[in-house]
Amino acid sequence: MNASKFSLNEVAELQRMAYWQDAIYKNYLTVDCRRLDHRSLAGNIRASRVGGLDLSEVTSPPMSYHRGPNQIAAGNERHFLLVLAVEGQGIVKQRGNRTLFGPGDMVIYGSQEASEISYPNGSTTQVIRIPSSLLEDRTSSTDRIAANLLDGSSPGGAIARALIRECIAANLGDHVADSRLANGVLEILTAVIENSLPTASLSRGAVPLSQVKKYVEEHLLDPDLSVQQIAVHNSVSVRTLNRMFAAEGTTAVNWIWTRRLANSYRLLSEGKVRQVSQAAFDSGFNDLSHFGRAFKKRYGRLPHEVLRNAN
Repeated sequence: MNASKFSLNEVAELQRMAYWQDAIYKNYLTVDCRRLDHRSLAGNIRASRVGGLDLSEVTSPPMSYHRGPNQIAAGNERHFLLVLAVEGQGIVKQRGNRTLFGPGDMVIYGSQEASEISYPNGSTTQVIRIPSSLLEDRTSSTDRIAANLLDGSSPGGAIARALIRECIAANLGDHVADSRLANGVLEILTAVIENSLPTASLSRGAVPLSQVKKYVEEHLLDPDLSVQQIAVHNSVSVRTLNRMFAAEGTTAVNWIWTRRLANSYRLLSEGKVRQVSQAAFDSGFNDLSHFGRAFKKRYGRLPHEVLRNAN
């Protein structure tokens, strides 16, 4: 996908606010843009894509971006925004968290809850827009993402910062994006995100959901894996097991399918199989028609399309 560019300098002054609102919607989220001063608006966005990730560098005028119930209802976006500040300071609010960030800091927030991000004196940031499905495939911690500052002082954080900068610099040109590169970027970012989020609380005596998920991961490729088998192994009832997954907004069956689809997507996108059927069977599916429909619903593409792009 070729890089796209949006520049306020190319638009008449009276049209700039509407133009910027539309550019933010196309590249990020449905939000309400609000000016923070009355100077002439100046800013630009350069955007491109690598695999399933949208990469961009944006120079924003002094502006705040509000996403409330009306904006959430108007735009059915399901993704996370990871922001690396280059110049200027920003403030992001979500779910009671208020996070101040400046040059070199990384912050992440989600599209499915109300949020506000503001740049009082303008800013330049680099942004990776990550589809929820791709991040959820790699971590069970997405429910704890809410305007979190990521740990940039760790070795992983330093690598992530450098990787974001290099990927955006490389992919704002005109060349075909590589899904294998996107997978590698996601693995590193996921590790940094997981290590930066607050630890989930656990009731005394409760079986941790992480333990249940570990068992599922270890038996994921078994097509006969059942909810009953998972419950028995973890010494809980099926009802309790379903309540545990319901706390994350899903069910045990749906989570198993999500993990199997994620495994099949990796096999296809990394070119590790030659046929779609091999990816399906190697991921624990035994019904190709159900697999194809579920894959298309989750990733927006048919399995053979992903495989073709990997070769």
